Amino acid sequence: METLREAFVFNDWATRKLLDEAAGLADAELDRPHDLFRTGFPTLRATLLHIAEIERRWLDRWHGRPEGPAPADPHASTVAVRERWEAAAAGRNAFVDALPP
Repeated sequence: METLREAFVFNDWATRKLLDEAAGLADAELDRPHDLFRTGFPTLRATLLHIAEIERRWLDRWHGRPEGPAPADPHASTVAVRERWEAAAAGRNAFVDALPP
């Protein structure tokens, strides 16, 4: 469990760094088509939305909840993306912290 917690601490640090950097970008930069990551997500904004969304979906799965629809706004601001991710990460961390050793 300690290794899992350490992995999530690192993941959270890296995601925050990514979101911090993205916050300084203009909409045109966030929405510029790319294939840098070869993730299947055509823009940086789409990649960030995926990161936030997948955290929420895993949390829903762990709680046995049905997965809700994807976020309705594909042009969400970096502030909104961060809020989505922070909420999901906090829920994930609380879930993991409640697990037995």
